[in-house]
Amino acid sequence: MRLHPIATVSVLLALAACSGEDERAPASGNVFGSGATAGAGGGTSTGGTSAGGTAGDAGSSGASATGGVAGEDGGATGGTGGDPMEGGCDADAAGGKGGIDGALPGECGNGKLEPGERCDGNDFGSDTCVTLGFESGDLACVDCDIDATGCSGTETCFDAVDNDNDSEADCSDSDCADYCTNPCVGTPVLDDPGTLEGNNSGHPSSIASSCSNDGADLVFAFIPVIDGVADFTLTSTAANLTLSAQTTCGTPSSEVACNDFASGPGGTEQLTVAAQQGQAIYVVVDGADPLEVGEFELVALSRPLICGDGNRDPGEACDDGGTSPNDGCSPTCVLEPTESEPNGTPAQATAYSDGFVGSIDPMSDVDLVRVTATHPLSNIVVDTFDLGDGACTEQLMDPVVTVYGPNGTTVLAEDDDGGAGYCSHAAVGSLSPGDYFIELKRAGVGPATFPYFLSAVVDWCGNGMKTEVEQCDDGNNTPGDGCQEDCTF
Repeated sequence: MRLHPIATVSVLLALAACSGEDERAPASGNVFGSGATAGAGGGTSTGGTSAGGTAGDAGSSGASATGGVAGEDGGATGGTGGDPMEGGCDADAAGGKGGIDGALPGECGNGKLEPGERCDGNDFGSDTCVTLGFESGDLACVDCDIDATGCSGTETCFDAVDNDNDSEADCSDSDCADYCTNPCVGTPVLDDPGTLEGNNSGHPSSIASSCSNDGADLVFAFIPVIDGVADFTLTSTAANLTLSAQTTCGTPSSEVACNDFASGPGGTEQLTVAAQQGQAIYVVVDGADPLEVGEFELVALSRPLICGDGNRDPGEACDDGGTSPNDGCSPTCVLEPTESEPNGTPAQATAYSDGFVGSIDPMSDVDLVRVTATHPLSNIVVDTFDLGDGACTEQLMDPVVTVYGPNGTTVLAEDDDGGAGYCSHAAVGSLSPGDYFIELKRAGVGPATFPYFLSAVVDWCGNGMKTEVEQCDDGNNTPGDGCQEDCTF
């Protein structure tokens, strides 16, 4: 193609500008709060730096075109390289960077960790080989991205991390062949006290747990350093995981406890079991079913068994945090019950009295308590509590309460977890005088047995004390005075 003489002169002028002689000063883009348009011509063009700014306008001819820097709230794609035919010098020059997560991108190579960078020079922030799952070594920084090839370690086989840096993790790594075939071989040790992070992904179902249905499982050996009890807390992020303990690894009959209290994705499971110094307890983390896999944290601690410390431990029927007698829990942590067994039917129901203490034991136990309403338009408000050991909130009890009418069969109110934590609360109003029955039983999950404290408040419309089942209570049953005779407005 032959160039027109005028066009030939234009190209020569552009090439002269690119030669470094008589270079034009780069043109700057405007600063706009809403962002300038991406540059496409020659010259360095700076975009807006206000919130929402995008890349800058095209600069004049001269040095190679560079797109503007994006604004603080994230910008559009930067300008393209200059085209010599359009006044630019370098057709291959890179465009400017767009915004990164709403912030100005860092300048890679300045030695400072900035937005959009995982590292810069020797600045890795809080990241080390250890925090990335390795045991030792040094990180390298390549183009502001972490290079962990200098890290090394031993495959732990329980955290879904390539700990030895051989591109294989857990059961995909031949180092874990024994543990993944039989987790009672080469079982990892859980320190006392100890905390570890794990992931049951990719593991087979090897250990039977009474509260799990063939989920992927991991086993850890916990060696108590104190005689007494061992506390285990499992916290999962997304999967429904169960927690159990065995005295002999892989022997279902040696299971001493199993908990799937959360019964849903994520949550916390807790176990407290008897512990003997130096004698291993095998802790099993299991998926509730084969699809339940994911990350978790497991915390373990042994401690002495002390009556009166507020922890209801194996061998204690109760522990209210003290040693006073006649308060429902004796100085030796023996329950001081109000209920009288058997009381599983309306005819056997125990009469309610203030400070009522009972227990669900055995697991199938059902307790009925009789309360008496003596006034028309009576109200009954029922609450269950623990005995001061935090059982309601710490998954150590889960009662269901039901209020029945005088015939013992008509359900007037029922509740599972309406009270504090996993405890119950129920209320019913506008009752006729007569006997009513409060039933307590286990909800079906969580601890099999537990003590409880029962509160049953019986009052009536017109006594001047408003309850939750009343809209008002002005102390009388006179109509037309703003609060009707049935305690409605």
